[in-house]
Amino acid sequence: MKDIEVAIETSADSIASGDNSTLTANLIEKQALLTTFIGGNSQSGAMFDIYADESKVITGFSVNPVQTNASDIEIYYKTGTHVGFENTPTAWTSAGSYQNINVHFANRIVLDTAIPILAGQRLSFYITRTTAGSISYTNGTAVGDVMASANGLIVYQGVGISYPFNQIYSPRNINCVVHFEDHNPTGVDFDWSSGQQTNSIVVSPLSTTTYTATAEKDSCTFASDVTIYITDLSKDKFSHSYLKIYPNPAKDVVVIQPKKSFGSSTTITLRDNAGKVVYTSVEPLNNNDITIPVDQYARGIYILEIVGDNMRETKRMQLF
Repeated sequence: MKDIEVAIETSADSIASGDNSTLTANLIEKQALLTTFIGGNSQSGAMFDIYADESKVITGFSVNPVQTNASDIEIYYKTGTHVGFENTPTAWTSAGSYQNINVHFANRIVLDTAIPILAGQRLSFYITRTTAGSISYTNGTAVGDVMASANGLIVYQGVGISYPFNQIYSPRNINCVVHFEDHNPTGVDFDWSSGQQTNSIVVSPLSTTTYTATAEKDSCTFASDVTIYITDLSKDKFSHSYLKIYPNPAKDVVVIQPKKSFGSSTTITLRDNAGKVVYTSVEPLNNNDITIPVDQYARGIYILEIVGDNMRETKRMQLF
């Protein structure tokens, strides 16, 4: 079975009761294209072009080293061919600096930011070691000849080049694996637990609700879910809040100060923005304040839920 997953994006994962959130499901098929592995020559770096018959997302590379020592790697890219721009650094955009990489086919260099390549578009890449060592390539036939192709992606023969943007050696076939993704390829059918059958839906839950998206491709099914949290559950029963949360934003601690008794067995739950429970406790919340340490949690948006004997409130808070 191919490496496939379903990812769900939300326009908002914490909303007021009855407000809208747009959920977008994407079936992501992770793929890899090997150029060659036969070696024969090397230099600190190489340039080459990639063309897409169908839209893809370039996520990283694995390269074949001559020396196995760890070194720093720089990756550049530009729209269009590399031909004519081999010695023009200003024409290129950095795709990231990767320090102390043990360069090997088994060690994928994951791009800091994935790079989309649209159907009919050509992008060029420059992968180079910036410290000691070189990357393997194989002598080619002509720059622009097809080096490898599969699944709607074509990699063309390019050049070797000494660091940085220096001496050109032509033609050369970089020994590498291109890692890429196909998002929502043709033939994918979506089915949501709420009944809709498109990849993007709008929901308006009245209470915290989990939605499941199921995608079918080639008679195989893949699923994922997302929870939309309601931040004002108390408003269904109460005209105003019966507790105060401070400080908000918070850095070290959060204090829960009740204005009315929640009971002797109050459940306090803190969830991160992905819905994962990072803190939970059961304790009395009457006339006493409760302090929660939050300094060990990452900065971001969190949902604090307090459930008492006959009371329930949900608060949205930020950690910095």
